[in-house]
Amino acid sequence: MTAIILVLEDDDVMRQAVSQALAEEGYSVRPAASGRDALGHALKTNFDLIITDVRMAGMDGLDTLAKVRELQPRVKSIIITGYASDEAPSRAIRQMASDYLYKPFRLGELLKSVEEVLGSDEARRKNVTLLEMFSAGYRSLRKALSGPKLDKLDEEREKAFQGFYVAVRARKLEEREALHLWCRLEELESRREQLHSPKADPQSWDPDEIITGYRYVVDLLTALERQSVPLWTQKRGAQIDAATFSRFFERVRDGKIPVHRVVMAPFLRSLDELALSQSEDLQQMHRWVWGAAQPA
Repeated sequence: MTAIILVLEDDDVMRQAVSQALAEEGYSVRPAASGRDALGHALKTNFDLIITDVRMAGMDGLDTLAKVRELQPRVKSIIITGYASDEAPSRAIRQMASDYLYKPFRLGELLKSVEEVLGSDEARRKNVTLLEMFSAGYRSLRKALSGPKLDKLDEEREKAFQGFYVAVRARKLEEREALHLWCRLEELESRREQLHSPKADPQSWDPDEIITGYRYVVDLLTALERQSVPLWTQKRGAQIDAATFSRFFERVRDGKIPVHRVVMAPFLRSLDELALSQSEDLQQMHRWVWGAAQPA
């Protein structure tokens, strides 16, 4: 089924170039020059993806995105902008933006992002299949925790990782700040893996506490003013070394690791050689995320 994409851009040349490139790739495109035009389209058409600039006269791109999401809560979005600010990335994270690109960019970069964003649901399903096969903690959690509590845990976890991804892509986080947030995420992942483990103390692994932890990460990321991320010493799992994280950070920032692989990164880093040897898919994903050199 052909994906339908709304392109909101007030610059005529840019709007035409992006719309034409998308149409040539086989997408169905609805161009809009203003927030008002975009909302008019959204009242008549359900979109798979919105690509929007930020600054424009009247209602800006992020305000428009918020209003479209009221009509279409599951619509995905890519932010494109020529202006660096702390406010715009925070607002984009709050609206669950999928990616964030700075102008000028090559059309190939945008098309790659579009492909990855539109394919993210299928990629997540593949992640779940791998976790069901190779993560005992994941299987135990699914057996013991179900319904609204599990849904909320998954929802807040997704928001935290997607927010981290967009914050790095938008240059909102410096590497040192990103490292401390990543350590928080890895510890939350470790605790999540231990939920309902036979060896865990039931009083020690409260899902509500982990949900609160994910929310705290998002709260830090969506603060409008630039602030220092509190230092965090990882208490569980192997501490990530600075060189390894630096390589990972650069790959995320430069768009070489999509968000669905960022979500898998803590699990991949926890695997030893024996565990990795059980799956070619896991080996390839591990090399892509944590390897000294990415596969060609």
